[in-house]
Amino acid sequence: MTRNRDRNRNDDIYTFIGSRIKQFRTTQNMSQDELASRSSLKRPSIVLIEKGRQKLPIDRLFVIAKALKVEPAQLLPSLNDIYPGDSDEYPIFVHGAETLAVNEVSTIKKQLQKIKEQPKREPNI
Repeated sequence: MTRNRDRNRNDDIYTFIGSRIKQFRTTQNMSQDELASRSSLKRPSIVLIEKGRQKLPIDRLFVIAKALKVEPAQLLPSLNDIYPGDSDEYPIFVHGAETLAVNEVSTIKKQLQKIKEQPKREPNI
């Protein structure tokens, strides 16, 4: 059972990475052929990578990130994206400098939501 869950999570990782690659590519109005050319890959590989069907070695991830002019980390999922139920077990990093526990971030998000839901008051003039 655990093996299947881990296999699905591994698939989720590649699907996420592929969708991020596609997102950055299309935002830049770049064709799959152009990305393939810039990253020394063939177009069918780009198609499979974007669909999450082809595993992407880390060195190739860097080549694709360079071709897209983004940081490799921008193509990767967070732990919370892949392991959403395990959020108490790991921190998330904010701007690479500060570390907040996921449950702290969750609390902040809830507080912000409450503020958004409050009725707007007319300014006192």
